[in-house]
Amino acid sequence: MQVELEVNGRCLIARLSGEIDLNVADNLRAQLEQALNDNPNVRHLIFNTRNVSFLDSSGLGVILGRYKRISTHGGKMAFTGLQDPVRKVLELSGVTKLSYQFSTEEEAVTNLEQGGMGSEL
Repeated sequence: MQVELEVNGRCLIARLSGEIDLNVADNLRAQLEQALNDNPNVRHLIFNTRNVSFLDSSGLGVILGRYKRISTHGGKMAFTGLQDPVRKVLELSGVTKLSYQFSTEEEAVTNLEQGGMGSEL
């Protein structure tokens, strides 16, 4: 798994690639937490999963934990680049009811910053 993190306004963009499973969940959690701690103005979290080939319950736990953290402060979570295997896991787990989907990172940032919403997953 590879992770690239970028802050854009009040959004933390997490560009993920590879498999997100038990072997990498702790590392991903630590990187996301560090980025959120280092950037207290971040309110929203955007996961770009275009290059994610697999997501298991451990990775799902990382996503849900960060959702809980940002939503406590009124933030929102969104996804871009969803591929079918990851989309199915998110649908089956109910994450789709908690998040939004956008076509691009730019669209996600614009909508979240302005309080608009994309399509619910």
